[in-house]
Amino acid sequence: MMADDEIPATPASLSATRTPLEGDPALLDPAAAAVLVRDDATGAAGTLDVSARAIRREHLRQLLKSKAFIIGMAILLWWVVCAVFGRVIAPYDPVTGSLTQFNMPPSSAHWFGTDSLGRDVFSRVIVGARDILIIAPLATLLGTVVGTSLGLIQGYFRGVLDNVIGRIVDAVLALPFVIIAFLFVVAVGPSTITLILVIGLVFALILPNVLPPILVEFTVRLGYAIFAIATLSFLGFGIQPPTPDWGADIAASYQYLAAGYWWETLFPALAIASLIVAVNLIGDSIEAVVIQ
Repeated sequence: MMADDEIPATPASLSATRTPLEGDPALLDPAAAAVLVRDDATGAAGTLDVSARAIRREHLRQLLKSKAFIIGMAILLWWVVCAVFGRVIAPYDPVTGSLTQFNMPPSSAHWFGTDSLGRDVFSRVIVGARDILIIAPLATLLGTVVGTSLGLIQGYFRGVLDNVIGRIVDAVLALPFVIIAFLFVVAVGPSTITLILVIGLVFALILPNVLPPILVEFTVRLGYAIFAIATLSFLGFGIQPPTPDWGADIAASYQYLAAGYWWETLFPALAIASLIVAVNLIGDSIEAVVIQ
């Protein structure tokens, strides 16, 4: 038997006890991202802030708490400063050499030593950041735009157009990147514009067509673009001498490793590695925050 003060639950009574947020449209939409804001006066949960600005603030807050992101940004910003103010920072002219001070080891006068032409290696490493940080982002941006457009076209039209574009993409991806780059560079000659177009168009064939992966993919492809530029320069199809370039400097100096002149190769190689590591740290941190 039921006690006098026990009242059975009815649909009406259950609906009357719903929480204030239960009927909020943001909670009914699984695609809506929300940030719960606390009331400053009471400390209790307040309204739901579903604005894109609040979501971006939350992502930024999480990134700033990531040590990998901070380290990556610090290294990247250093190279950006070198790219912009390299001529001011460099203690010597990176192009002019000295026949009396060639192949000198690192010292207080030349922190990274000098190369076989007497040029200061530290100055060439600093100034060498300029071209690679111009070409790589522009090529990556071009690849992102073209690749996303191709993905949207294939996804929207499908059918014959999707099959044709897909087969072209498969054919291009079947060839090594270096072979494709050779075909373009040999045909039109090495230049900054050629490198941007070649790297951008090749990377365009492998990009997804949704926003979060695009953001992550941009940082990943930026690292690949930096490595690709250094590779082409090492092979003689990138930035042309005497312009300071990390890949070209490695190509010109690695033959002297056997003679003990290790600094001429080591420091440009470390510059490439540090920049790629920085970009990858930033990309991994963004992926951990954006794609959850």
